[in-house]
Amino acid sequence: DDSVSLSASIEGENRRVPSTGIPNAEYLPFYLVDGSTGASHLIETPGEIVNLHIYHGDNYYQNGDFFEALMHFNEAIRVIFGTSYPGQKYASAALTYGKRGNVYFNTGNYDKAIEDYGRAIKLEPDVFAMFPLYVSRGKAYLRKDENDKAIQDLDKAISAGPLSAFALSSDGFVDRTQRSEAHFDRGHAHTNKGEFDKAAEDFTKAYELDSEFVNAYIAGLYGGGQDDHSGTFPPYDIIRIIRQDNIGRGVSESLLARRSQRGFPKPLRNAVLMQAAVAVSFNLAGVEISDNGEQVSNEFDWRVREGKYGGWTSVAYYKEVWDMHTSDEEIILSMSDVLCRHADEIAYDDFGMGVTCGYPNNNHSWFGVFIVIGVGCTDGSAYAVAYINEARESIGVPPLERHYSLTTIARNYILKDDYPSRSQFSRDITESGYADNTLQGPSVRHGYSGAYESIPDGVNVPNYEDMGKLAASGLIRDHRDYLLRSDWQHIGIATRLVNNPTHGRSVQAEIITAWQLPVGLERPDHFPPPLDATTTDVL
Repeated sequence: DDSVSLSASIEGENRRVPSTGIPNAEYLPFYLVDGSTGASHLIETPGEIVNLHIYHGDNYYQNGDFFEALMHFNEAIRVIFGTSYPGQKYASAALTYGKRGNVYFNTGNYDKAIEDYGRAIKLEPDVFAMFPLYVSRGKAYLRKDENDKAIQDLDKAISAGPLSAFALSSDGFVDRTQRSEAHFDRGHAHTNKGEFDKAAEDFTKAYELDSEFVNAYIAGLYGGGQDDHSGTFPPYDIIRIIRQDNIGRGVSESLLARRSQRGFPKPLRNAVLMQAAVAVSFNLAGVEISDNGEQVSNEFDWRVREGKYGGWTSVAYYKEVWDMHTSDEEIILSMSDVLCRHADEIAYDDFGMGVTCGYPNNNHSWFGVFIVIGVGCTDGSAYAVAYINEARESIGVPPLERHYSLTTIARNYILKDDYPSRSQFSRDITESGYADNTLQGPSVRHGYSGAYESIPDGVNVPNYEDMGKLAASGLIRDHRDYLLRSDWQHIGIATRLVNNPTHGRSVQAEIITAWQLPVGLERPDHFPPPLDATTTDVL
């Protein structure tokens, strides 16, 4: 009976009923037990049902099972607005919307989180209870890079009232951690806007309120920014760390977008290449490099060898000093343009990047950035995926997205002589973390196959593009109906050159396809039509 609830209510009889962890629980009564007297009574009033769902939702949320938590909070909201709910209806709804907003926030659905926090703020009768809601919504706006809206919400939170009147904990002390978080997040938003003096004031205040929280917060978000601070981060060090992260992500996204435009799948984030790039950028950030990059290449190659990367690698770098108030966007655009031109010249599977930022003088009037990009390839799988997707798209089937876990498994399998058993394959899929998306649930479909394709006469050693083309051709020839089905989402593939009595000089390819399903849904049964001559010509 409130318009706020309409878009959040669960419509019809097909709503997903949350799990209680008890078999056939939907047919069982639940009882509320008084812990002091042992007396019990049947849970049947709307208020008790809502409390039960909130209780279960909180438990699932704390354990990281966000899908089940979401279902319980949905049910609580449905009962609140779908029944003659007694007591503080709007306060209960505000509480539940806030909790559901937290679920959405922690699963990256910031738009829905903002909607729920807004509903909670509208319904919450207690002005002090709005404080964490404004902080949470401000944080969600910050994640969306809507910095002005983030600052507006965090301003409201910070000015909610004097410390002595707000948020007393059970032991009588003010909850300083939440206020510290509000100041830190507002400082983060000011940093994104280039308002560094305001940001420094907020970071200083955040440390005054709860220094342990700020140190843990920085470590959690940025890994400490490669600094070892036993005490506090100076405010401008925090600004540097935030800008370093912003610039790194911006350059990475630019490279990936340029690669996508050229028809290549996303490269894999390779730990060895990343660690090498990070170490090089950190060690050489303050060193004059005047030997056409040979010093960068030598150190990068040495660190890659130490990491035992099994393929070829290449490295690019860009080093520049900017006026402090140059926007991150301008820095990203300039650096990306140079790095993309280098990356466009080669096809690569694996990717790692290191970024180091600093101040060349003590008054922080200049801002230095050193980015190192490491790329590499161990086979022709990037091209193989591109050709397979070309064949899929030619018959109207969506392209596959390469998945790191599946590719890792395929690279392990290609080194073995025997196919894994079905049970071993299932265990490998589970242990790889592929199904570790709690919103989608544990239901996974997967398949595994391989093929050999002879190397044409006259070709001594095929390049990586030819290897990918041969691998895709062999796989589609031998496993066409399986590989070109529409009910696959992700792909993992590995290729290598072989020369043995059985297959002669060939390209061997091992491929894994998989589909992550939301709980309660079934995959489509649609199979694409057989390949025609036109599609075959694509390869």
